[in-house]
Amino acid sequence: MFDLRVKNGILVVSGEEIKTDLYVKKGVVSAISSEDLPAELIVDAEGKYVFPGFVDPHSHMNDPPGGDVSEDFYTGTCSAAAGGITTSIEMPLTTPVTATKKALIDKINICGKKAVVDFSMICGYTPDNGDEIEPMLSAGAVGFKAFTPYSTEIKRLDDADLYKALSRLSGTGVTLSIHCENADIVKKFTDELRENGKVSPEYYGQGRPEIAEIESVMKVSLMAYKTGAKVNIAHCSSPEAVDIASYYRQLGADISVETCTHYLALNDKDIEKWGVYCVCNPPLRSEKTRNELWKRVVEGKIDFIGSDHSAYLHSEKAEGKDDIFLTPAGITALQTCYPIFFDEAVNKRGMPVARFCEMTSASAAKRFDIYPRKGSLMVGSDADFVIFDAGKKWKVRSDDFFYLEKWTPHEGQTVTGSVERTFVRGQEVFSSGKIVVKAGSGQFIARN
Repeated sequence: MFDLRVKNGILVVSGEEIKTDLYVKKGVVSAISSEDLPAELIVDAEGKYVFPGFVDPHSHMNDPPGGDVSEDFYTGTCSAAAGGITTSIEMPLTTPVTATKKALIDKINICGKKAVVDFSMICGYTPDNGDEIEPMLSAGAVGFKAFTPYSTEIKRLDDADLYKALSRLSGTGVTLSIHCENADIVKKFTDELRENGKVSPEYYGQGRPEIAEIESVMKVSLMAYKTGAKVNIAHCSSPEAVDIASYYRQLGADISVETCTHYLALNDKDIEKWGVYCVCNPPLRSEKTRNELWKRVVEGKIDFIGSDHSAYLHSEKAEGKDDIFLTPAGITALQTCYPIFFDEAVNKRGMPVARFCEMTSASAAKRFDIYPRKGSLMVGSDADFVIFDAGKKWKVRSDDFFYLEKWTPHEGQTVTGSVERTFVRGQEVFSSGKIVVKAGSGQFIARN
């Protein structure tokens, strides 16, 4: 007797779409079969896809917050569940920064009491925490995050520190995810704009020009090639930067490229429209650049999609009202990221559904070493899945969000493709617009 049978759905398994049934026992996929087998609970997915649960490789839920609470792990993972995310990989930019074993363990314990989906942790790599790298890995970190530009939250790696970090990680199989922008270009261009009073929203991208990202990705890719380290180019907004990473990958470098839905669905005109609510780093690019980035997605040069969800209070965003460069950078995305990507990629550009699943699930799970437990519907994998209605139209409304602070630059947008139900380890967590589990049902997932 199985615990759960999901019948009549279109499953995406090992790159193929199959109309068959999914059977679950003790939280794992136990059979994929068209046979009528006994199960305690039956869910009918007629006419809908049964996708592997989305794996988000890049989220910021700000827990523990340190100061004002703009999101926590309960509201964040509720939003994730509503967006079809069953595993959220959390970034280290909290207070304190997750850059020591103690901070990691404390954060796991805090988040574990609130999570409604499963989660993993990426830890910070700084010039000063070399003694903490192995202890954080032993505590379950799935990778590390580093910055080449200046950050208010974590100390950046200069060129020498970056090369040392990559040399150290070479051969370990651990991925270093890197925010790539040239620090000197960003600082000087931003300072000059502010000195000349050019502080309204339309100038934001000029302070962080595409060349800053291109140069940094070139340097990181070269170092990855020379050291043999595993590198992920985080939230890439530049098609030229994608080409550079692809070139070094062809030479043998172990590089993955991540982009975000906001770089594919929005452009720099949205900064003028929404102001502080569309400030993110790297910034939104031109419509021409957005279209070129889509070409790289279609060509297979981009590996996976991250939400880069980073919520701020309205009062925090308002800090940039009179000077856009004072705005904390971040866009809300957990609840909209993957449905909007489906609409843009599959409905509008003809991406095969199997490729969509690879980019939203398997690829990130593989990169951060939680596959095939996560990111797959193979027998033996965790029964994390999304019942997805590909033809259902819905309108983005902030009032429907689970975010603690409800805002989005996609307000009013009509999207085709809807997350109907979300299951984590065979347990339903989201259904008909509601969270149906208690806080703490999610589990921490360590690196394989």
